[in-house]
Parts: sequence; structure tokens; C-alpha cells
Amino acid sequence: LEMSGSQDHVALAYDNPSESTMNSKDRFVLTAVGTRDVVLANYNSVRQHFTPFQYWKMETDNRIRNVGASDSSSNDNKPIRYVLDFEYNKKAKQKSAMLCLKPASYSRSTTQRWYFTDNSVKNWKKKFCYFTVSNWSAGGHVQMVSSDSNFPSQCRVFFRRCHRKAGTGVVRLSTTVHGSTRVLIVRDEQRNFVQDLPERQTRVPLPTELSRDCGQPKSRFSCLFFASAFDVSVVNVDNEELLHLRLNEVAISISKRTENTNLSATVTSIQCDNQVNADSWQFLKVLSEEDEMEQKAGGGGSSKKAGASGSLALKRHNDRNSVLPAFAMHFAWATNNIHPVFEIADVQVGRTVLQVDEILLWKLFEFLGWTRSTWRAVWEDKPVDVVERKRFYFNRLTLSMKKLHLSVLVAQSLPARLSDVKRQWNMPLVCFENAVVNILPFQQAHCFETIRFLFIAAQKHFVRTCCNSIHSFSVA
Repeated sequence: LEMSGSQDHVALAYDNPSESTMNSKDRFVLTAVGTRDVVLANYNSVRQHFTPFQYWKMETDNRIRNVGASDSSSNDNKPIRYVLDFEYNKKAKQKSAMLCLKPASYSRSTTQRWYFTDNSVKNWKKKFCYFTVSNWSAGGHVQMVSSDSNFPSQCRVFFRRCHRKAGTGVVRLSTTVHGSTRVLIVRDEQRNFVQDLPERQTRVPLPTELSRDCGQPKSRFSCLFFASAFDVSVVNVDNEELLHLRLNEVAISISKRTENTNLSATVTSIQCDNQVNADSWQFLKVLSEEDEMEQKAGGGGSSKKAGASGSLALKRHNDRNSVLPAFAMHFAWATNNIHPVFEIADVQVGRTVLQVDEILLWKLFEFLGWTRSTWRAVWEDKPVDVVERKRFYFNRLTLSMKKLHLSVLVAQSLPARLSDVKRQWNMPLVCFENAVVNILPFQQAHCFETIRFLFIAAQKHFVRTCCNSIHSFSVA
């Protein structure tokens, strides 16, 4: 649930329980598409329908206000209106802003109050109700703990916090629920009132309302894109689905400041299927570190000791909560130079399983229009344009793949048009299965070259590594 239309707003989303555990006390958050209205509803398992009990709306004062409620516990049965806003804790030693849910009359009887620490967002009254974050500066996992039995004990969350100036920040949380994306956005902005006070004044006055003016921000632009799944299909002229690529849990974070720009992207798992040999035949799969640990633990060894060791390794891995994605990249570069200066350029690919089918290979070449002559023209020396002559400085450049499991299936006979494509390439294929190729990373330090030069150098490096490993496998 994400509410837009305001720079200072709070959007809260609650994870729904499974259908088998629904009861009359379960409550859900509903929203109308294209509007800024939010409805809180009860679920009745007997009648199987939702009964609204609260209506919320974004007002002109940038607050989410309860515009109607039905509270049976109240004596006069009058609607109780609440607002979501920030408050300042005057009793705490360190003055900080808190997110609170309170009656619209602005009385001190706050219903819920949340405060921010270095690594968590905690409820002020409830002891076991908080968000814990391992690191505010980058995307990662957040564990949610709550005293409510209907609230999940663990939830995968991607977050990003961008500091605008000292004492302020932006917290962005997003999580997947039943294939959709739920977003929690909390903006905390306040002025530094200490600089405006006389030296003889010892007490710091706290503002009654949140200041909307935060001056010149350090971060000009910052956004986070998250998709639970992203699918791409490749279909040829014969209406054959050659490839069906699926990317799970795609997170892209971009932040642009005055002097530099950061781009980070992660993909939890990658899988590519095709329908050449069967309805669903795996062509490519890139596993995350978590998937590998689960396969090792669940594969079942020949002895109980092996299984116990795998389970122990998986438990230790989950305790550390350090899951490596299938694909990750991070670029950080300066924008105020004549030549782009990349401080970090890091691309990592997890363990990859690739099964090459000869029929599918030549169909892809035919679909892309690749021929021997066109491919040779790409690599021949030719006059380059201004863009290709532009040089980039890389303080650290790393392209790495953890490991490649390669299999090649050779067809006994090919259709006439695919035989023509194969004849143009004159590339014989050797049938083998599950060849483990250890890919050495391509690394460059303090290099000042063009993208074309680096691309050719990386291509030669990886081709040479694969050929040497496959040749050793064939000889063995």
C-alpha cells in the first residue's frame, strides 16, 4: 500500500495471514486504485466478506486522517478520528521525532507511538513490537517482530535510507505479499533549532509541528524500484516461445547527489525455460547462495551425518542472515569530471547452470539474425565514433561469476534452414554433461580505457577461461 501526492506522508501496510488461518478478528488494509482513500476492514470467515470499520484519507495538511470510524467500544457510538503524524519526545535525553497514531483532537493520549534508533524502529509502549535493521546504508533484510499472533515473525524487506542533512533521513521499506508489493515510507525532517538560539539560553524549544522546510538537500534524487517478479518471453515468427526469462525479487536503487551517483541492483534468482524439447525445460538458472544451501541441505546425502552437517550449515547461514543474490551490481561514479570516474564498478553472478540445446541455439541465432559475416564485422578494427573513443577511469572494476555448470546437447538432425545457419558458422558442437567451469574474475585497477576496449578484453578473458576448462574436461 503506497499513498502518493505528498512529500511528507506515512503509508502503513500489514501482511495478510493465509486463507486457512483467517478468522473473524483478522483485519485487512484495502485501497481504491487511483484514489488516496484507504479502508480498514474486518474479515468475517462465516459470511466470507469484508466489513469496513475505518476510512482514511490524505488531507491538505499532509496527514493521513481518519474520516470515519465505527467503534462499538465507545459509549456514545460517535466516530473517533485519528491522524498519523510525527511527534517529538520531550522526556527523552536525545530529542528525536516519533511516528504516532493519535486522536484528531491532539490530546496527549497517544494510541501508538514509534521512535527511531540507530538500527530499529520500535513501538514506544509494546516491548516486543519493532523493526530491526542490520544496516541503514544499503539494501538488505529486515526482521519484523510483533506481539500480535497474526503478524508474521519474519518478513523479507528491502530498505534504503538517504540522509538529507545531519539529524534527518528517509526510511524506505518494501516487502512482497502474495505476489504484490507493499511499501512503507517514513519521512523524518526537522530543523536544527540550536543554531538559531542565543548562547545564554540552555533549553532547546521543541516545535509543536513538523517543519516542512529542510533546506538544500544533499541527495537531489533518490528512488527505489522493487518488483516481486519480472518476466520476459522471446517468440519467433512461428509463434514458438524460444525463451521465457523470469527474474525474482528485482530491487534497483538509484541516488544522485551533487557530486556523485550510485546505482545498485540485485536479483534473488534467475530462471530461463524454453519449449523446444518439452512444455517446460530448464535452459538457464542462476542460484542465490540461499538456494544453494537449501539444495545441499534438502538433497539428502548417503549418510545421516552428511545431512546433519548440511542442516547445520544452513542454520548457521540463516543465523548470519547473509544471503547472496543470484545477480548483484554496484556502480559509484563522479559526475563533475570531463571523463567519468568510476570509484566502484562491481558485477557479480551466482552459481549458473546452463544447458545448451543445439536446436535452440541455432533458432536463437536465426531469430537474432546473426551470421558469420555480421559477427566478424563487429570485432574487426574499424573507425570508431566519438562515443566509442570516450575513455572512462575505473578505480576498481570487477566482473565475476561464482561457478558455471555447462551441458551441451547435440541434435541428430536439423531442419534445412537451421542447417544453413550452422553451415555459415562452421562451429562443431561436442556433447557433454555438467562440466564444472571455474570462472576466474575479470579485474582491473586504476585503468583508463574505452568501454569497447574493456568489453573485448573481458570477452577474451571469459572465452579463454571457458575453453581451457572445457578442453581439460574433454581430455579427462
